[in-house]
Amino acid sequence: MAAAVATRIAPQISLACALLLLSSLAKAEDRLQKHRDLRRRSGDSAESDPRGPLGTRIASKVAYYTDDDGLTVVTPIISVDQKIFDASSISLEYDADVLSAATVDVRTSATEKFEEVRHGMALAGTHRVLSWQTDLSAALSYSKEYDYESVTVGAGFAKELLQKNVTVGAGYSYVSNRVGRSHTPFGNFEEHLDIHAVNASFTQLLSKSAYLQLSGSVILARGYQASVYRYVPLFSEGSLDPSQLSETTLLDGTVRPLLRAPERLPRSRTRGAGVVRLNQQFPWRMVLAADYRLYADSWSLSSHTISVNLYQPIGSNVVLRLRNRFYLQTKADFYEREYYVSNTNAAPEFYTLDRELSAFWYDLVGLKASFRLPFRGIFERVEFDVKADLQFTAYSDFAYLSERTAVIFGGGLTVEL
Repeated sequence: MAAAVATRIAPQISLACALLLLSSLAKAEDRLQKHRDLRRRSGDSAESDPRGPLGTRIASKVAYYTDDDGLTVVTPIISVDQKIFDASSISLEYDADVLSAATVDVRTSATEKFEEVRHGMALAGTHRVLSWQTDLSAALSYSKEYDYESVTVGAGFAKELLQKNVTVGAGYSYVSNRVGRSHTPFGNFEEHLDIHAVNASFTQLLSKSAYLQLSGSVILARGYQASVYRYVPLFSEGSLDPSQLSETTLLDGTVRPLLRAPERLPRSRTRGAGVVRLNQQFPWRMVLAADYRLYADSWSLSSHTISVNLYQPIGSNVVLRLRNRFYLQTKADFYEREYYVSNTNAAPEFYTLDRELSAFWYDLVGLKASFRLPFRGIFERVEFDVKADLQFTAYSDFAYLSERTAVIFGGGLTVEL
């Protein structure tokens, strides 16, 4: 199983970067949430194409996220992939987020704990043009909750060169977001956020057991990017001792803002990211997958991400995966720990209480075990997996929360026919 990851990886990874990675960047990084501390699922991409006689893969997964800041998210996913005449494939996926939140964002905005459900559907297809040694792909997805709708369309390609030792890929996606407010008809309140994203990748096979990949993306977001539920305390100049500011003192009235104003963010944001990825299989069958990502945007926010994944087969039916991801971020240029005004009409141009725009870092460690079950008959492969992750986040200049610890549990069943 792990060997297949390293030897068949070039066309699959570049195609993913041309479409799936591009689409996930646009949706996961730009999709407006009422509370940006909601961490979307961090799923694992498939490690092989359906290889059974019918070319069918059915997968069902569920992830459970909870942290010590009052956020719980349950994410079920079910997908079906079908090969067609060995040259094409089509996939259909349904996923949902069942969310319960009483986070610091909720508390400091004087909002009650809330629960909501998001539903999402995605349809994707690929076709291999054998004479061109090229994979063409397209995707369409729709996501809806009671105050938010999102539609994504995308297309991409991946082409093999130099006797399949090099693969280049590129893609484009467009995301249309419709932003509303709870208990308010869209006709009474409606904002829009449009996102354009382009991506390119270059994959070089270094040997039969290793590859190197370079990829980059640019994302343009235009429209409403604030939260309709987030209100920012603005303090009179000279009225506050910053060392006394905390969630407790804000809520009990020890510190009193001059006013609470709806969050205001720029309506334009340009993002760019570059990734260097290396996969190496060792003689003892262990596979190392490591990557570094550099990110920067027009809000002067930048970040560094280092991820390391180790896959170790045990026998022929078990694979263990150990991973670590470290993330370090600077703050947006308009972010302040607290905002001061001289009077109620002198608010700054932009202001936010979004801790995801502050300076912070996190470290995530996780373990996953995949078991291939000894079923025969109509099943070509049956695999069960379980995983657990632990994430610690530290905020250096967010007044209302200094750190957060989260745990993520998940499992899934994959059947190939």
